[in-house]
Amino acid sequence: MQPAEAQYRVVVNGIPLGLDATIRLTQNDQDYQLHFQIENRLFQHEEIATFRWHDCSARPYHYRHASAGFGMRREGEIRFDWKQGEAQGSKAVYPLVENALDALSVAMMARCNMARGDTAFSYQVAEPDGMTHYQYRSLGEETLETPRWRVGCSQHREGLP
Repeated sequence: MQPAEAQYRVVVNGIPLGLDATIRLTQNDQDYQLHFQIENRLFQHEEIATFRWHDCSARPYHYRHASAGFGMRREGEIRFDWKQGEAQGSKAVYPLVENALDALSVAMMARCNMARGDTAFSYQVAEPDGMTHYQYRSLGEETLETPRWRVGCSQHREGLP
């Protein structure tokens, strides 16, 4: 996988919601970091996942999320100790299941399932308070038209691989 960054502006029925989202994939040696951020004047949300990637398989090591806005604040964190087989969540410590993911590295795995044409898939996901199960199924295909990428003087936008 190549490092990449994509920026989005959320628009519903042609009406801008004032939300900007950025997702950035970076690499440091064999580890990858996926950073997702949404923000506007009233709301902020950030997720960061660090994982190892091999043959369409993620092995997470650390995950953190934080949200604030509309009078609420939520945050959580997980450290994956694969040698001990333990997830050290900010709300609980519990055994890891084989191939456990975090809530953000799921997106990396899902892109592989979709590229293979899988119509249904599921993952065991570590949360700050314990394991949960994410299930996905295809509802069909839709073709989207998007504007071409623009290159500015000081910034370059790329799509995720």
